[in-house]
Amino acid sequence: MPSIQTSSNGISLSAQKLRGLRRRWRGFTSLEPGDRLLFLMLWGQLVMISVLLRLLTLRRTRQLLMYLTPKKPGYPTGLDQAMAYAQRIRKLAWIASRHLPFDAYCLRQSVLIWWFLRRRGLAAELRIGVNNQEAFLAHAWVELEGRLVNESPDVTERYRPFDRVP
Repeated sequence: MPSIQTSSNGISLSAQKLRGLRRRWRGFTSLEPGDRLLFLMLWGQLVMISVLLRLLTLRRTRQLLMYLTPKKPGYPTGLDQAMAYAQRIRKLAWIASRHLPFDAYCLRQSVLIWWFLRRRGLAAELRIGVNNQEAFLAHAWVELEGRLVNESPDVTERYRPFDRVP
């Protein structure tokens, strides 16, 4: 039976949960200070996008997010800088998705990354593809200037992308 520890405010935690919280806190504090803020922003926005996708269609969610995107892009950068930034966002979005009480699969993460990059003035494209060779499978990913942001290079071989995302 796990031991129970009671804090000064009367909240009881099992030793296993306490170790998990400590591990997560160490993981959070091991991030660079700028990445901590980015992580918190991504985590909150991932929750918001998950709710939007649950309540609205993908098309309506994208329309709403585009409406919330500044019309004048900021942060113009070269492609290498943009890809480095996109990879940083991808990594933090993946970490954020692991700290939610629900699953945040490829669509939610990809919409988040796509929107985050678009708000920074980068011409990110949300891609959705299907693979119906053995069973019908769908997958979402983000491309920046034709380069894959959050997926392995063979994704376009495994999934045939739609010409246009709804």
